[in-house]
Amino acid sequence: MKKFLLSTVISSLLILVLLILSNKLLPLRPNILWEYGIGPATLRDIDILLLHNVPVISIYLWGILTFVSIFCGIIILRILFMEVGVYIKRYRNDRSRLYSSELFLLLLFILAALPLCFGEFYDRYLLILIPIFSLLLLRRIASRNVTRSPVLLKLSMGMLVVITLFTILSAHDYFAWNRLRWALLDYTTYELHVDTNSIDGGFEFNGWYGYDPMYKKTPAKSWWWVKDDSFLLTFGHVKNYKIIKSESYYSWLFQKSLTVNLSIKSVNTQ
Repeated sequence: MKKFLLSTVISSLLILVLLILSNKLLPLRPNILWEYGIGPATLRDIDILLLHNVPVISIYLWGILTFVSIFCGIIILRILFMEVGVYIKRYRNDRSRLYSSELFLLLLFILAALPLCFGEFYDRYLLILIPIFSLLLLRRIASRNVTRSPVLLKLSMGMLVVITLFTILSAHDYFAWNRLRWALLDYTTYELHVDTNSIDGGFEFNGWYGYDPMYKKTPAKSWWWVKDDSFLLTFGHVKNYKIIKSESYYSWLFQKSLTVNLSIKSVNTQ
């Protein structure tokens, strides 16, 4: 077990170093988990222009999370390979064990994982594999005397508490800024009487009101079906736009007030 853990730690550190050198720390695919918390923050200044108009989580924390993810991933793969090896060995010794719960779970895991190898991948697709792997792991240790480490138990509980708190805090922030987004968009459309085609209100807004399967992306505008961006919704200031209305919400994650802004394109840029 010590050799197993030591080799896993060394492998994880090597992969982490390679990812740091490649500037590939988590989140690798920022569609749900962003450097700002839970997202995505689908407004032009954050998602397209990549402006730092929202506080970000410490790079050191992302490094720790990346290491933990690599470590857990390697353990999962090693256990899977060990499970395959054990099954093959048992089958060679006893052909009657061809149809077993181990084979069923292994095949189920493979069949669930295969679609992830094709097309676009998002980390949330891995959720389906967790219960299957858990059953494999429980099946493996069912006939063994397992030594429970008080230290590892407390560490696991601590990680669970941290993850739960992060989820609650960042989910609050995500819903809070979205409520302000739609309040400002209602103000723009109902009180200022601006046509929805003249607003870049983010992916969800423009997808709802302006979806066009024939839409052609242009570098000058956001990719989410923006026909006219005379009015723009952002977290902060954007060049060539003047803020005409702002609404604030209190971020539980960063313990500070943040704003969502409605801006209008400056006259000299129209």
